[in-house]
Amino acid sequence: MRQRLKIAVGLEGVGLGLIAALPLILPFAGSSASAILLTAAIFLVGAFVFENSWDALAARAMRAMGPCFWLGVLFFAWAVLSFLWSLKPSRGLQELENGLFPALTTFALFVARPAKIPRWFPLALATAFALGCCSVVIEARLSFPIRSLYDKNLEPWRLNIVVVALVVLFWSIARLATGWKVPVFLGVLLVVAIASSISATARWGFAFGLVAWVAAYALPVFTRWWLTPMFVLALFSIFFEGELLTAILDPQRVSWLKESAFERVHIWQAFKGIIIDGLPWGYGLGSVLLVELTTFFKTADAQTQHWLSYGHPHNHFAEIWFCLGLPGALIVTEIFRRGVQATQNLFAENKAFVCAMIAQTLFMSLVSHGLWQAWWWSAVGLGFWLNAIATDTKAVQSSAQ
Repeated sequence: MRQRLKIAVGLEGVGLGLIAALPLILPFAGSSASAILLTAAIFLVGAFVFENSWDALAARAMRAMGPCFWLGVLFFAWAVLSFLWSLKPSRGLQELENGLFPALTTFALFVARPAKIPRWFPLALATAFALGCCSVVIEARLSFPIRSLYDKNLEPWRLNIVVVALVVLFWSIARLATGWKVPVFLGVLLVVAIASSISATARWGFAFGLVAWVAAYALPVFTRWWLTPMFVLALFSIFFEGELLTAILDPQRVSWLKESAFERVHIWQAFKGIIIDGLPWGYGLGSVLLVELTTFFKTADAQTQHWLSYGHPHNHFAEIWFCLGLPGALIVTEIFRRGVQATQNLFAENKAFVCAMIAQTLFMSLVSHGLWQAWWWSAVGLGFWLNAIATDTKAVQSSAQ
């Protein structure tokens, strides 16, 4: 028995070590995030089995299969069913893998998460996050001195993935820290890293998360009421944001905005029409890069065709409407509503961190490149897993007091 516990401790240490190191690995191998998390999940599952048993793991997995789990199953089942009318099912299969495997990895991490994390884990995670931010600054300012040693296809936009992932992870890592000094220090480093990149998504997303944190911390009672309406607004944004922003944004008055911001507005306007034309079922998973095959595209004017040819709507919610139609949108809405309900029992301080992460993830989803990317699903999944770890840790500390 003692030998099994030693093995369990060792496996758990390796799994947590991989997760803690991920923020530092991101600047140099961002696309490997899902593989690293999968490896960590395997080690943590092994640790749980050695410490308990396969039966205990199965029982814990069954308890974790709540409404959100089955809604997730329904979402991916509908995605698979959409292959029947997809413009390119083979690409749909690739996109499905990019979302499904990180989702299953996150579920495995939730099931096998340790009852009590070792003291070194929050410190190691914060240290790796700080070094990851510093690495972004070095790579951006010095033209990839490290990454260029093994990757010859380098462009500044490649760091956008890294800083967006770091922004997603910030609030959960800050919540695990003790006191306020470490979160403030990490926040300053993150701001410097964002400023060194060309990612407006990360810049505005972090700013939105900060505003949400202040609002949720000052008025925690309102988190019950504004998160779900914010999600519904984001979900339906594709049907009004193009026209609204065209009317509001005067290029001469907001010249500080990047050209890509105005391009997104035109893209959203174009995708609104093709999404409405594809309702209620959507065009099927794997179709978003093949808009030229649709009847709408063939009959559209040259300007609309130009903006549709960008491939992605640069709005994750628009992509759900485009690929999975009304059923996909309704399933995602119910998943979010139930997820928000789960945050209501948290203390005000903890709720503020969770709400900040949710709010900034919603915002970045409105302007990000593509939904079906493994690194995005992995970053969001890890962020929520770290929040669960923080909740467990706070609960243990409260019971001890």
